[in-house]
Amino acid sequence: MKRLSVTFVFFSCAAVVFSQPDTVAIRQLVRQAANTWRDQPDSAVLLDTKAIALADKLLPSASLALREKLLRMKIDALDVLSTVHHEHGRMVQALGCYNQMKDLLEQVRDTIGLAGVLYGLGEAYNIQGNIPKTIECYSEALKIYEKKNRKHDIALQLYCLGRTYSTQGDSLKRDEYFARSLRLFEEINDGWGIPLVKRSLAGIAVKKGQYDKALEIFRECLRRYRGSSLKGGDRWGIANSLESIGQVHEKRNANDSALYYFSQALKIREEMGYRQGITLALKELAQLSYKMGNKAKAEEFAGRALKVAREVGAPSDISQAAKELKTIYKEKGDYKNAFDMLELYTAMRDSVQNEENRKAVYRQQVNYEFEKKQAEVKAEQDKKEALVKQQDELRSYREFVTEIICIVIFVFLIIIALILYRRYRAKKRTSEELAVKNAIIAEKNKDITDSINYARRIQTATLPSADLHKKLFPDSFIFFRPRDIVSGDFYWFTEKGGKKILAAVDCTGHGVPGALMSMIGTAFLNEIVNQRGITEPGNILSELRHLVIHSLKQTGTEGETRDGMDIAIVSITGNGSSSATVEFAGANNPLWIVRHQADHRFEMMEVEGDKRPVGYFKGKGLPFTNHAIEVKKGEALYIFTDGYADQFGGEKGKKFKYKQLQQALLSIHYKPMEEQGRMMEEEFNAWKRSLEQVDDVLLMGVRI
Repeated sequence: MKRLSVTFVFFSCAAVVFSQPDTVAIRQLVRQAANTWRDQPDSAVLLDTKAIALADKLLPSASLALREKLLRMKIDALDVLSTVHHEHGRMVQALGCYNQMKDLLEQVRDTIGLAGVLYGLGEAYNIQGNIPKTIECYSEALKIYEKKNRKHDIALQLYCLGRTYSTQGDSLKRDEYFARSLRLFEEINDGWGIPLVKRSLAGIAVKKGQYDKALEIFRECLRRYRGSSLKGGDRWGIANSLESIGQVHEKRNANDSALYYFSQALKIREEMGYRQGITLALKELAQLSYKMGNKAKAEEFAGRALKVAREVGAPSDISQAAKELKTIYKEKGDYKNAFDMLELYTAMRDSVQNEENRKAVYRQQVNYEFEKKQAEVKAEQDKKEALVKQQDELRSYREFVTEIICIVIFVFLIIIALILYRRYRAKKRTSEELAVKNAIIAEKNKDITDSINYARRIQTATLPSADLHKKLFPDSFIFFRPRDIVSGDFYWFTEKGGKKILAAVDCTGHGVPGALMSMIGTAFLNEIVNQRGITEPGNILSELRHLVIHSLKQTGTEGETRDGMDIAIVSITGNGSSSATVEFAGANNPLWIVRHQADHRFEMMEVEGDKRPVGYFKGKGLPFTNHAIEVKKGEALYIFTDGYADQFGGEKGKKFKYKQLQQALLSIHYKPMEEQGRMMEEEFNAWKRSLEQVDDVLLMGVRI
């Protein structure tokens, strides 16, 4: 018995002595992984995996003192591994590491470390959307910290619970936990925790549209970060706060302010050398510049973002920058560069997908190895005495198992490599086919666009000239903005038999169909007035209707086209004297006259047109009403189509409407007509903002 005791002590001492180089190696591997995981996460994973394997190899024969050291080093390695997986969104692998750490920390009776792991588990479950497990883990961590009276950690768990209830729409519990967390952070004057909670409160205010309140909170956070004890302040927090303030300004369309704050955030991140943050800030600046219409700056920022992303070697960031540049080049008409950026965007997107698949398989294999080794270690610990007696057989068995595992892993990796290679070839072939098809589509789109642009030149040539416009109506304006390249709205004017005649016409549809109708309308008006000498507006519309019905072969049969025109047409006789006679006829569109009153007041008079179009209608034989009005010198006439009043915009995205159009014209009628035209164009742009134009727009004004 004594001999056995001496032998056991000898082998224990030998194990400690010979294991010392291995424990040093484990410690060095863990330290190296902790120093490199931010810049080289894959390398950190490999280093920690090797450290854990070495620790598992030593644990079965380790003394009690050495065993606890090994367990601590294994916990440290799993801590770095869990952080890498968590930071890169690999929640399944992160949860595996956290659960292994939880078991090991319970073995070494480290309650504070256990609380930290419970917090990590709560964060991972929260990202996965497993709310019951999230709340359970945060609550268990909170109980441990409350027993230890760790106020900072208590406040952090309260904040996390409030954030979780916020995602579930439980505003009462959210507000309760945020209030408790903020109160505790303020009690200990925690410069990190106070802005953490307040930034969440500011986020709630932004969702409610309380931008002033949100800005106030973000600015307070900014002051706290700048007042941090760190040299130069907490620059990470400063940059994030500046970016949040810029985002609020962008929501309020205060684009210049947003540009300033995004630029400041970029400057700080460049000083920090935080290249991923630099890419994000450059992308924000590119999108804002594009929104502000500064396409050159947008292209510059997006180009810089792409350059930094390429230096970092981040396929996802490269893909996003290429996508922004593709949009800018396409709008510029630079289809070659747009196509290059599309190819880069597609390639990087596919690259990210392929790389993620490869890493996913690798991570699953590593996790499997961890769990298998843990099971082997537990079994070996339960049978420690038997394993010591059969040390030679166990060594042979381990070598055999290791060889089998290596063979299985090798075969498995070959199979995975073959599968991945086949998928890569298939994706590459699909990408090449898609690129060819996209090139064909782009070429066809270019041909179509060129044809439509040529049609625009033809349509423009049919419109009355600017010289004729100035000659007939020296004090007037025309605000004409097609929705597409060509327009279904058109203006027309001429002089015949001592009368000056002008019309605002809205043909059925817009774009190419509307443009065809507009050219028919222009030809018919020239024939009716200039060739046949018909100058009374009502007769002009009646004759125009007859020609439209005849040319389009409209009979009223069910299912046939209902193409036609809405029109306001005016003839002016005696313009230049103290008064003039104005004749008007309208098809669905009115004439507005700003009249002078005896008491130096002004009113908007509306002369309604007939409620039927120029085209087939159930009252097709009814003549159009001809209105005659005496108009004084200095009074203003306005005719238009429906595009201006029907435009959506403003703060609530509603229609402009005719009443608002009347008020706008009445408020500026005394100004020179050319200035009125500019002001109505500016009003239209301000109202429309970034929304799409819904219809062709035509507004004409003439002063008597």
